[in-house]
Amino acid sequence: MARNARSLLACALLGVAGAALAVAGCGPVLYESRIRAAEAKLGEAREANARWYAPYEYYYAEAHLRQARLEAAEASYEDALAYARTAEEYGTRALRVTTTRRRAER
Repeated sequence: MARNARSLLACALLGVAGAALAVAGCGPVLYESRIRAAEAKLGEAREANARWYAPYEYYYAEAHLRQARLEAAEASYEDALAYARTAEEYGTRALRVTTTRRRAER
């Protein structure tokens, strides 16, 4: 009976270790996905001339994108994801503000 309990415990520990390794390996994948979305949104904002129409939102997004890259370079993927998420959000805001201000000029 003790032998079965040890085998069960060993299998459980291996399963937990395997799951931990699998989750740890997702950091770079999730980061890449989020950073690409943020870069795309910031590129759209740049093309719409958000630097002029929405400088606060644009440069805030740009600074967060830069910080996301720095965090990822240090393998701090959770922090990098948070910065990339903020960069994408403010890139979207910059685009929205730019569109609104351009319409108001007409």
